[in-house]
Amino acid sequence: LTLTYSIPVCAQDMATTNNTSSSTATTTSGSMLLDDKAGLLMGSEVQQVLEALDVASSKSDCNIVVATTNEGLSESAIQAYADNYYMANVQNKSQTNFCVTLTVDISSRKVDVGTYNPGSKRNLNDAAKDEIREYVTSDLTNGDYVKAFTKFADKTATIAGGIAEDGGRLKSSFPWAKRIII
Repeated sequence: LTLTYSIPVCAQDMATTNNTSSSTATTTSGSMLLDDKAGLLMGSEVQQVLEALDVASSKSDCNIVVATTNEGLSESAIQAYADNYYMANVQNKSQTNFCVTLTVDISSRKVDVGTYNPGSKRNLNDAAKDEIREYVTSDLTNGDYVKAFTKFADKTATIAGGIAEDGGRLKSSFPWAKRIII
């Protein structure tokens, strides 16, 4: 009985659309979670990454977005690119404005993790953004983009899902059950 109540059960709606010709993929709400302008993903990889982003976004009540480019952006320019992407493709197109983006510029080898949530304290601090960036860097360096983007989605969902609206950390559910099991 204890084990039955300690195992979470999740249901999800996997309704998504995929436009592989332009290497972008959107959810049914119209929010673009994946924009691969650098062409790093091929064929079914686009759908695989989009599903990971969509599931992670639903799980954490946060838009988790990956955008790639091949423009040779500087450090400040990649942040501006991510800001513009958020305003044009995510803001006001989904249920939540809380968004975490991974922006990768292949030409300049720059990676940026940005966070957006206008009018709320629910955001990632710099340490959390650095932790996420470091978590995916080795896979990006090795050219394993599907693994990197999937790991980004999972790690971001874990971190963002633990942040309350007031900016504090949420307490885990059933901590006593975990102690009993251990």
